[in-house]
Amino acid sequence: MSGDSNFQPPDTPPDGPCPAEGGEAPSPDAPERRSNEPVVDRRFDLVDGLIVVAAVAASVAAVRFVAKLHFGPGVLEKYLDPSFLRRTLARHPEFATQTALFVSRVITWLLTVWSLAFVLVRVRKPRLDLESTAWLPGSVGVWATPAGGVLGLIFAAVGGAPRLGFLIYVSAVPAAWVWLGVTRQWRPVDGWIDRSGRVLGVGWWLSVWVHSGLGMVNALQRA
Repeated sequence: MSGDSNFQPPDTPPDGPCPAEGGEAPSPDAPERRSNEPVVDRRFDLVDGLIVVAAVAASVAAVRFVAKLHFGPGVLEKYLDPSFLRRTLARHPEFATQTALFVSRVITWLLTVWSLAFVLVRVRKPRLDLESTAWLPGSVGVWATPAGGVLGLIFAAVGGAPRLGFLIYVSAVPAAWVWLGVTRQWRPVDGWIDRSGRVLGVGWWLSVWVHSGLGMVNALQRA
């Protein structure tokens, strides 16, 4: 037909109205856009339970190892006897500092074991992508102290600034969390995993201060 040569395409494409021409844009709540939204931590499952059991076994082994390293073999069993502990402290008051230092070292080893368990639990799926997971407050609380310790050693050994290195070490966790808050990246995930990481972060921070203080007291007593 002659009219076919003058055929004009419709203003509206067959797939629907174009947003640029006054049509409605896709809803921001569309399912395909929900993949980048934060997710709630998964529930505690069997694999998490196995990791916790392994962490408990490793914790017991760590306590025995530190006791043997600090006092020698067979001493841990004596520590479990309150009468032995009272007699020893009565005869040797300075032994109280040694005991407190031993407990502090045990706590540090336990924090190390449970931090490794946290990493295993944290990287399991379902989770956010690894980059986002690494900057959650719980994750930062776990890795901030080891990172601060390495950075502090660099400043102390290479930079010749032991006081600055010590300050970096003891303030790693609160400094990292403050940085997250100032940069508006404090986005905790609602759930037991991130909350556990925050508890470990507080534990690391307190452990560093207590261990450092007891080390100074022990050095003064030996001087």
